Amino acid sequence: MESEPSLSPTLSRSIKEELLCAVCYDPFRDAVTLRCGHNFCRECVTRCWEVQTTPTCPVCKDRVAPADLRTNHTLNNLAKCRNMEHSLREKAKAFWAMRRSYEAIAKHNQVEATWLERRIRQEFEKLREFLRGEEQAILDVMAEEARQKQHLVEEKMKQLKKDTETLAHEIERLQMEMKEDDISFLMKHKSRKRRLFCTMEPEPVQPGMLINVCKYLDSLQYRVWKKMVMSVETVPFSFDPNTAAGWLAVSEDLTSVTNHGYRVQVENPERFSSAPCLLGSRSFSHGSHAWEVDLGGLPSWRVGVVRMCLETGPEGYSHSCYQDTRSGFWYLCRTQGVEGDHCVTSDPATSPLVPSIPRRLRVELECEEGELSFYDAERQCHLYTFHARFGEVRPYFYLGGTRGNGPPEPLRICPLRITVKKELDT
Repeated sequence: MESEPSLSPTLSRSIKEELLCAVCYDPFRDAVTLRCGHNFCRECVTRCWEVQTTPTCPVCKDRVAPADLRTNHTLNNLAKCRNMEHSLREKAKAFWAMRRSYEAIAKHNQVEATWLERRIRQEFEKLREFLRGEEQAILDVMAEEARQKQHLVEEKMKQLKKDTETLAHEIERLQMEMKEDDISFLMKHKSRKRRLFCTMEPEPVQPGMLINVCKYLDSLQYRVWKKMVMSVETVPFSFDPNTAAGWLAVSEDLTSVTNHGYRVQVENPERFSSAPCLLGSRSFSHGSHAWEVDLGGLPSWRVGVVRMCLETGPEGYSHSCYQDTRSGFWYLCRTQGVEGDHCVTSDPATSPLVPSIPRRLRVELECEEGELSFYDAERQCHLYTFHARFGEVRPYFYLGGTRGNGPPEPLRICPLRITVKKELDT
């Protein structure tokens, strides 16, 4: 990393000292010169004279008259230059601080890119492993059917060969008997007829002897895809780690978050800075949306949505811990009360909710209707509904610290229940 350049003074030390007022010892403000040649701030020398019977120079004590004050334009210009230099120094410090922020972001992105590449490869390898397993399973079933059909055909061919040899033997025997005299031939006719009558006719080819091609190729990709979809857990959205405050740690799969105490994070304007909050990865402005959150036994939490027209500054989200519906926050939260914990809303006009504190919360957002409803997912009961014009919102979460010395409990986004519906393409 390059070192911050030293900003060498443009004025010598002696000249800088000459730019200081002998009364206030600060750089001149509206410098004036007395007849004796000494320089002061106009306000400083005037204040000195207010307590004197006879005005004198604060330095050499020569008697002077107020009319002797002369504006020193040269000193004023030099003082302005000095002030400009100080301002430029401060700006330079700000630029270097900003550069260090970008250097931290660049380093963070390099680490994130390496981690993301590894995670993406792992996720795709899971899919490939699933497909390889399905492919091998289907091939094994097909090979077993082919083996069974082949064995059945071979058995049929063996039987046919045996029957053919039996018929050939009967033909030879019949030919030999036909060479005998007529009396002998006729005497054996009855037994011969009985013997030839017992000879079986060849069976026709039975159905199902061919490999069932449709069983394996009919909608093969769809059937495998459907099975894969049903076996993969998915969530309606994930936690956005770029918005997570320094207290929060998001899991690698971005579906759970814990409060582990404050740790320094790379600065970015999207990040919450004043409270342990974070947002979901998706924003909603149209349609119907629902998600469930596993709260477990967390002692302090908020779950809801936040309007996305909030202004952010260089310090990130400058929201206090007490945001409510008036500032674009709609949520349910668990708080501590005199008579124990209870569940309240972000609307300061509402009373604490009567139902007990939920361990699993369901949120339903109807954008067009302007409704945000909360349900206890375990007891399947309604808790509260906000009615408002939400605009574009994102899921919002607050995760307080744990009580005692136990390990931090996570807040989790629950996986979706997936159903696949087939429709005719019209």
